[in-house]
Amino acid sequence: MTTAASSTEIARAAEALIGTELDGRYRIDALLGSGGMGAVFRGYHRFMDQAVAIKGLRPHLARDPSAVKRFVREARGTLKIASDHAVKVLDFAVTDAGLLYMVLELLDGRTVGAELTSDGVIAPRRAVRIARQVCAALAAAHKVGLIHRDLKPDNLMLVRRGADPDHVKVLDFGLAKVMEGTGEQALSMAALTQGGIVFGTPDYMAPEQALGQPLDGRCDLYALGATLYEMVTGEAPFPRDNPLEVLAAHVRD
Repeated sequence: MTTAASSTEIARAAEALIGTELDGRYRIDALLGSGGMGAVFRGYHRFMDQAVAIKGLRPHLARDPSAVKRFVREARGTLKIASDHAVKVLDFAVTDAGLLYMVLELLDGRTVGAELTSDGVIAPRRAVRIARQVCAALAAAHKVGLIHRDLKPDNLMLVRRGADPDHVKVLDFGLAKVMEGTGEQALSMAALTQGGIVFGTPDYMAPEQALGQPLDGRCDLYALGATLYEMVTGEAPFPRDNPLEVLAAHVRD
């Protein structure tokens, strides 16, 4: 996993991009956050006069063919999803310096995870309204052969649309996988991480995903069920001391 020192170096590299431009079109204004594969910035499209979100692949991962492939798959896959409940990708390119980046709609809201942290459990009727919108995004993704594989409260953004304060946007298709019937390593940390990148989140992982079996859209529905459980109870279905115990509980219990 990433060390504290490398995390500091990565943060400095991300901050160094603030104020720069990408391909003469996008200005990077502020760092919004960072994750396993890269950093997300608030940006500005100079010609469209539009605020955007810009997701850039971490420089050290740009030299990793598998990481690049996942990043490209996220951009192309999300572009194909015809749902207003999936975050929209507006552009995707690579700079002359080799920086891979995608441009997404800038969302003003907070995640279901943040909502649970700040306000506590979500009323059942409201939770169901949220879940129905997630189902719409998943149906559109599954229709084009993509499964999300990492659905969880932190990947569900609530934004205001007119009088509706709970318009859902499903984020981060970075683990999205074409339904191809191939498994991964079973019940081991190798199944969860590769090069410091987390492949799925144990608290919401379907048994077949934990066991490295072939996946289809039902693993997303399982993750949504686990997320819905947490929305109305305030805790994940199987709180355990470590990720392997969580995975084992999903398989056995």
